[in-house]
Amino acid sequence: LKTQRAALLSLLSPIRKLPNETLSRIFKHVCEENLLQCNPWLEEEDNPPTDITSPVITHLPAMAVGSVCSRWRALALSSPSLWENLAVETHTAGWGDGENFKGFTDAVKLYLQRSGDLPLRLALTIYGFFISKAVPGLEHLTQHAYGWKTFKFRGIETLFNYRMSERHFPSLVDLDICRHSALYLSCFYDCPKLVSLSLSGHVRPRPETDLMDPVSIVYHSQISLKLKITSSLPLSEKSRVGLYELCRSGRGRHTGAMA
Repeated sequence: LKTQRAALLSLLSPIRKLPNETLSRIFKHVCEENLLQCNPWLEEEDNPPTDITSPVITHLPAMAVGSVCSRWRALALSSPSLWENLAVETHTAGWGDGENFKGFTDAVKLYLQRSGDLPLRLALTIYGFFISKAVPGLEHLTQHAYGWKTFKFRGIETLFNYRMSERHFPSLVDLDICRHSALYLSCFYDCPKLVSLSLSGHVRPRPETDLMDPVSIVYHSQISLKLKITSSLPLSEKSRVGLYELCRSGRGRHTGAMA
């Protein structure tokens, strides 16, 4: 009887009086970022980018909201905007752990499915070493590259096992890449809506060809770019001159040091 009484009293809670529209706005504010991190993090030498000390579900607010009650679940499932912001952190050391990585893959698929047709705001971090084989979780993400609105990447070239050079990015407006290979930029020439390009960290040029050419991306976009290029990014003289010309003409707005 006490359990039934407590359940009935919960029906009188003031939050139940809030209309769905108000609840949806609150949920949208809460779900500004959903952090999906490979768990357990199997590499001891590389600490995860985000130190997760609370239960995993607290970093996945869209899933947490949908787990409270039937009403909240219905609202979460009918609100794709709660699922469009996703940060993914993974380490290659865990990719051989089939059971744990299956959970990671299932979560990625769930977010992609529930975000519907909304453009995805994706922050992806891959730590570890180069692995030639593709893994399902990342494959699902890159297959949805056509729907990325913002893409922030930190990590290793393993990402480019996923036919990235064949992907198209018709919705991408903000691209932020940090460190490692010039190969990254060669994959992002088809970004007609790009308005912001941020390059930082140490980037290794490819000696056989000049792929580190931000100017090429600018010319393939349709509108002005906000350029932010910092740290030890190796630019060819042609690229350096081209970027300054773009900034001087007003087509590109540079906000960093072109070192």
